[in-house]
Amino acid sequence: MKPEGPTPLPYDIMSKDWNSVWNHEVSSTSRKNLDKEGFWDDRVESVRKNSMFAEMTEWQLSLISAEKDDICLDIGCGTGRLALPLAKTCKRVTAIDGSQPMLDALRAEAQSSGISNIDIVRSTWQAFSPDSNYAVAFASFSIFMEDIHKHLQRMADCSERGVVFASNDLRIPIAAQQAIFNDIVSKHTDIEMIHNICEELGLEPEFETKAFSRPVPDETEEQTAIRLAEVFDIDADNPDLLSYIRSDYRKEQRDKVNVGAVRWKRK
Repeated sequence: MKPEGPTPLPYDIMSKDWNSVWNHEVSSTSRKNLDKEGFWDDRVESVRKNSMFAEMTEWQLSLISAEKDDICLDIGCGTGRLALPLAKTCKRVTAIDGSQPMLDALRAEAQSSGISNIDIVRSTWQAFSPDSNYAVAFASFSIFMEDIHKHLQRMADCSERGVVFASNDLRIPIAAQQAIFNDIVSKHTDIEMIHNICEELGLEPEFETKAFSRPVPDETEEQTAIRLAEVFDIDADNPDLLSYIRSDYRKEQRDKVNVGAVRWKRK
């Protein structure tokens, strides 16, 4: 089963090598920046204040489905939005992230809440060596590296269950691609590619999706241009970007954000 999403392509046509498709999408869009050292260090407050993340927490926890004797692995834990509530219901959580400011925020919140069963580790998933057989390993909007197939396989190898949460919307909306690039340069959603790679790995993944309210940034047109330029990997003074912001972008802000979850169990 291939998840539904914008501009989907039939799985039987595009099944040659989904990891290569992923690598192309990462290298040709700003996804490549999201895994760079230091990228998240000055984004602690924006992550904390993201209303969409707060809205999706309960749904994500229900899909992670941790039980009281479980040891869980949170890959790219950020400020601990999922690790902190999980620690109250399961035996232990290992929370890893490459950003020290994110981990400092998590540690401070854990201490103030009296939570002592979170092992906080500064590390990327690529560099981390799992030392436990986790009940569940999960990643929420936190895996953007190239050759993702081997990193998904590592998740499957170290846990009984795996869950990956990612966007089921195109990184760059079709209207923006047409306006700015005069072409369709990004055809697949992150969750579509992750699902199909898991299929190729033989993990027999399940797929769910849910729509959430889009956060509405309180910003000027210039600030919007700077933010979207980073997302689209272009110059902020691009005239086509400004034209897009003044037309299709405003309409798109009324749409929901589609989030997908890919889950699997060890056979």
